[in-house]
Amino acid sequence: MLQKKSIFAIFLLAFATIQCTTSKKTAILGEKASVSSLELVSGLLQPVTLEPQNTTILLSDYFNNISKVERIELTDNAKFVWHKGENEVKIEVGGQVPALIPIKFYTEIGEFALILKRSLKQKVTLTFEPKGKNYKKIQVAGDINNWQPNGSEFAFDGKKWTRDFLLNPGAYSYKMVVDSTWMLDPANAEQKDNGFGGSNSLLTVSFPKAENLPILVSQGMEGNELKGVCVSPSSEARIIALLDNKEVAVTVNRSLINPIFRVAIPEFAKKTKRSTLRIYAQNAAGAANDLFIPLEYGVPVQNAAQLTRADKQAQTMYFTLVDRFVDGNKTNNKPLIDKRLTERENFQGGDIAGITQKINSGYFDQLSIGTLWVSPISQQPLDAWQEFPAPRRWYSGYHGYWPVSSSKIDFRFGTDAEMKALVAAAHKHNINVILDYVAHHVHQLHPLYIAHPDQVTPFTLPDGRKNLRIWDEQRLTTWFDDFLPTLNLNNDEVANIQVDSAMYWINKFDLDGFRHDATKHIPTSFWRKLTTKMKESGRGTNYQIGETFGSRELIQSYIGNGMLDAQFDFNLYFDAREVFGKDGVPFSRLQNSLTETFSYFGNHSTMGNITGNHDLVRFMGLASNAVKWDEDGKEAGYARKIEVKDAIGYNRLQMLTAFLMTVPGVPILFYGDEIGMVGAGDPDNRRMMRFDNLNKSETQTKAIATQLSLLRKTHLEMTYGDFIPLANTADTWSYSRTYMGKTSVIVFNKGTKPTNISIKLPEYLGQTPNKPQFGNTISVENNSIKLTLPAYSFEVITYEK
Repeated sequence: MLQKKSIFAIFLLAFATIQCTTSKKTAILGEKASVSSLELVSGLLQPVTLEPQNTTILLSDYFNNISKVERIELTDNAKFVWHKGENEVKIEVGGQVPALIPIKFYTEIGEFALILKRSLKQKVTLTFEPKGKNYKKIQVAGDINNWQPNGSEFAFDGKKWTRDFLLNPGAYSYKMVVDSTWMLDPANAEQKDNGFGGSNSLLTVSFPKAENLPILVSQGMEGNELKGVCVSPSSEARIIALLDNKEVAVTVNRSLINPIFRVAIPEFAKKTKRSTLRIYAQNAAGAANDLFIPLEYGVPVQNAAQLTRADKQAQTMYFTLVDRFVDGNKTNNKPLIDKRLTERENFQGGDIAGITQKINSGYFDQLSIGTLWVSPISQQPLDAWQEFPAPRRWYSGYHGYWPVSSSKIDFRFGTDAEMKALVAAAHKHNINVILDYVAHHVHQLHPLYIAHPDQVTPFTLPDGRKNLRIWDEQRLTTWFDDFLPTLNLNNDEVANIQVDSAMYWINKFDLDGFRHDATKHIPTSFWRKLTTKMKESGRGTNYQIGETFGSRELIQSYIGNGMLDAQFDFNLYFDAREVFGKDGVPFSRLQNSLTETFSYFGNHSTMGNITGNHDLVRFMGLASNAVKWDEDGKEAGYARKIEVKDAIGYNRLQMLTAFLMTVPGVPILFYGDEIGMVGAGDPDNRRMMRFDNLNKSETQTKAIATQLSLLRKTHLEMTYGDFIPLANTADTWSYSRTYMGKTSVIVFNKGTKPTNISIKLPEYLGQTPNKPQFGNTISVENNSIKLTLPAYSFEVITYEK
């Protein structure tokens, strides 16, 4: 049984305000101040979601010199505690507060605004019925508590066991822990694939009803003003606009059914090559979608040719596993001579030179790739090592995640000169390069561990257990294997060494950022140290994306101005994988998953939307029935040869790619997914890349991926557009992306038969899209689109004059 109650009914206390400042001098952020402000603030101040009562923000996350902050203002029934010169600002919320609250920071060069978002957490009660049996302890583990049952004990009232939680709206996978036995919740029939061959119980906490929330849509420029519409079904909506980090005036014509708003572009923006206009709205029910509009010299960017490598939202990423991509230099091929290894566990010859060859051949240009993610290239051991878990197989370090050096490139991957050539070639093709960096651990042969074995986390726990792969209970200390000591990154000396190592790679090879391994297993203090150094480097292309398997709340806790730009949205991927990979899983699951993603990360985040990755069964393995959903994917790859069993898997992959290329976030192609490479779990999912002798289905899949990535690149509504859900059934789904008056509509049919689809578009979207990009016949009349969509297919309809 689940009982829900608004959090605002729980907290009724008002809080006193303590606001200490030594100066009330303010300045208007104008032309001169806007230049010097770059020295004080790095990038856009990202919104912060408040906790139900108390939230602490660190000024150092936002300001390069906190002593320059002279005064802070906060209204709307929210209070704060801060003394000038202090880093911490403690925000307290009592009673009802608006969905969005701007907090203002005043400095000698002007004011800066940060949006605070009201907590949506609700009280949820979980109940366990003993049904006549005696139990000693009932707990729960899941996304609710980052899979840590300790501290989640239920109370027994003589009839039933209960436990209250404060949870954000969204879907939560979990299991009951009954006298230490993990089991599905017998009171909850709803389940969800766990991503690793099993199932969990699923708890859903409802969002505010979408029909009660306002909707923002950008319509274009009229003179010097940005024009848009704010559809608010209930009370009058309040609109907040920020140009970079300064609040600017908004005028609203409320005499219309759908009020029109206008934002005048300030003069100083016209002298800045790139600035950003962000617009937010709220009514009594909650917040709207937000708008994100890049400006060039004060004019909204409307031509893809204006975009650069520094435009993070506009990137499409490609992941290359160096050893398995292209063998460009056969003189460095040095596989291990070890009978305990098969080819799949050994070095296969891919190298840095091979990637450069593909850059120069235009391969990534054809796919409209803007960022290359390159797997770790640091020196690996010269011998094989045995994995601790059964069946204790032997592996080489072909993947790059066992560093024995913090600064040397593995000779099997290439040389310093070859890495510099790769980056230079990529930049010539307007492509960023981010390096996969391993900060969490080193190999036991690494000089750092040999010299300082005391500077790692304990391998043996106080209760005598080996601290091995205890991913959640010992999240910040667990070892990945017995030969991979986890560095104690709470130790400043160790953390500084790893930060310096990271910056060595950035500076020596002119890299554009990092993909960070094992993000959740590293304390946030380390990410703040590294991000501070990254900001100080002044590189406009800096982008840091992390890897965390866990709840969205855990993933979000590592993202922000002082930490990472983004992480991979594994939760969205797992939902998309099920919806597109299986029959019978309704589109409502994916729509709800997107809503949850937007609530945590915003409507214009740079979260990574993946087609798959090197730790998971290939999507084609599951979608083509080569690997069963409920089997161990890793063992499947060792038990049999994994081949495509059902060619419909290619259609499923094409739909997944269409989804990732047309929703907010950064689409990421796992190497080989552009052709539909098949594979089980690691290491079978890491086969050598194939470029030639593609079959008909592979050729078609690549052509579709190429067309989709080009559409995303050239139609800015796919990148910066407002996301508006239109209609869905179990097997059909449609949504629109609108940017500056230009709209595209994306439609899916995952059913087994052709389906007639009729889409009624809201009038405020403007011109009705009229060009199907993938060959389907449509009719357009009175803001409606009609088409018959084949089984397992999609269509992208754009507006063309």
